[in-house]
Amino acid sequence: MYIINNILRQATDGDDSDAPVRAALAEILASAGFARAQRMQELLRFLVEKQMTGAVRETSEYAIGIEVFERDAATYSTCEDPIVRVQIGRLREKLRHYYATAGAQTTLRFAIPVGSYMPTISTVEAYRAGSADLGGRQEPAGALCGA
Repeated sequence: MYIINNILRQATDGDDSDAPVRAALAEILASAGFARAQRMQELLRFLVEKQMTGAVRETSEYAIGIEVFERDAATYSTCEDPIVRVQIGRLREKLRHYYATAGAQTTLRFAIPVGSYMPTISTVEAYRAGSADLGGRQEPAGALCGA
């Protein structure tokens, strides 16, 4: 499966096996780069929760548009409204900046590989070794419109 399973297995003595991931998420959300960015917080929280519960199929561009960005399901078209693609790009950049600055010493890293909306969660050692893409969806994130 994906690297988060190994992290959770090594976690505390059974109380809350999600604790390390939740703590890492809380730390990011409280950081200066995310503290005043409510939509970025909601997006990252949504994606990490879906990863932790294994709900990979619930992270399509359409589902994120409806759930996080409150688009109307009756009229929302991912071809006409690029909000999810744009915000995921911004989130990737915010995460890179966070890990280059305030989060440089963190032990868990979240990343969103290009071509995916599902975040990866890895140890800093795996991340530095170039394994941050473990467990992410490998299918393209956005569908081709008008094809």
